[in-house]
Amino acid sequence: MILSYDEQFCKSEFNKIYWNWVDEMRLMIGKKFPILQIKDHQTVALPSHTGAQNGKWYFPTSLLTRTNPTGIDINSYSMPESET
Repeated sequence: MILSYDEQFCKSEFNKIYWNWVDEMRLMIGKKFPILQIKDHQTVALPSHTGAQNGKWYFPTSLLTRTNPTGIDINSYSMPESET
């Protein structure tokens, strides 16, 4: 999964859940991470780059974009007009 590239969006989504945004998360923006745990339908754990909180930081699922194994964002892919 890829974490959103938009820091302001990230911060606003954290306002909707129990977990808090910390400035160290800024270094994770736009990068690909494995999901370590599904906490609930709105929250997943990603590896914390500092090892804090037992190596897990919790993020809203709304901040994640699914990728396929090649790393191409399948949520934003559109079929070429010649194939539609």
